[in-house]
Amino acid sequence: MTIDLFTALSMAMGWIYFDAKQRGVSPWPYLLLTLGTGSVGTLLYLLVRERPGAPVYGDDPGALAEARR
Repeated sequence: MTIDLFTALSMAMGWIYFDAKQRGVSPWPYLLLTLGTGSVGTLLYLLVRERPGAPVYGDDPGALAEARR
């Protein structure tokens, strides 16, 4: 069971990291929360990610550069 949990959380943390970077959001609070509490960090990231007005930069490659200016 421990191996399953480690595998699932590792995959979730990898997804959080790359998705947050793509959106221009810091992944570290969610990664640390996931490490400390398990799936709570992942669930919180999903809730924050899907809220209206959340940044989405994946559709336009130049949008992330423009947003950082």
